[in-house]
Amino acid sequence: MSYTDYIFDFDGTIADTAQCGIVSTQSAFEFMGLPKPDEKMIESLMGIPIEKSFREMGATALTAEKFDQLIQVFREEYQKNQNHLIRLFPGITEVLQTLKRDGKRLFIASSKNSKVLNQNLASLAIQTYFDGVIGSDHVENYKPAPDSIFKLIQDFNAQPESTVMIGDACYDIQMAKSAQVRSCAVLWGAHSRHQLADESPDHLIENTADLLTLA
Repeated sequence: MSYTDYIFDFDGTIADTAQCGIVSTQSAFEFMGLPKPDEKMIESLMGIPIEKSFREMGATALTAEKFDQLIQVFREEYQKNQNHLIRLFPGITEVLQTLKRDGKRLFIASSKNSKVLNQNLASLAIQTYFDGVIGSDHVENYKPAPDSIFKLIQDFNAQPESTVMIGDACYDIQMAKSAQVRSCAVLWGAHSRHQLADESPDHLIENTADLLTLA
């Protein structure tokens, strides 16, 4: 299978954002007087928007106003931490360069708000590699719903049969299947080999360089 369009998740796939997410989440919950979720819980819910994951972490008792405050505090903490806690995974820049040189189109479909996502891409100096970027605020239904992929396919006239979704979380694979595109699970992010294998992705890879074998 030769792919022309590559859709990447961001957190845990392109960049190692786990520590930034954990520290910022725990700080926000503590600020709001809520029990701090542990690292394992936070990591297991990475890949879906915080508007959903925070409720699953125990913020269900908050009023709408207090929940909005929790989100705001998290975003402030994240912005404070991102420059020193977010790093590209080794080899990612070289992979993006090679794919672009080979004429591939690259996209991002993330559960992160697009403003923060674009800030991350700019600070990591990789924004120019991507033809399109979709954040959680661009779609009505979040991952694992296929809305993000459908929007990219429609906006860029992509062909599903030559499109692959690449991600580190089960939600990414589920989204790809719902959108009827190929899927590639990566093993350097949030979810384990066992969790990802249970989703039956079309590809399951261990190293960033393996992304070039999909071409």
